[in-house]
Amino acid sequence: MGTTDEIEAIDAAFERLNSILDASGALYAEATQSAAYELRLAVVRALGDSARIQAAEAMLGSMHTTESLGGSSDPRPNASALGRG
Repeated sequence: MGTTDEIEAIDAAFERLNSILDASGALYAEATQSAAYELRLAVVRALGDSARIQAAEAMLGSMHTTESLGGSSDPRPNASALGRG
């Protein structure tokens, strides 16, 4: 596994990409949302950030619950939901 500095650089790159996706409207797509949350979860797990791990797990769980009920969640999460809080 990478060093904390390397993982923090990946985290910062994700934040930049997430902001671009959000501004462009790309996060309206459920597949994009799901991939973004999964990436966020992997990064925060690598960082060992338990508060952000819980938040990412909750968002993924919420998406999966809504999908299994045949509904749709808010089609566009705000960037802070995927980001640092």
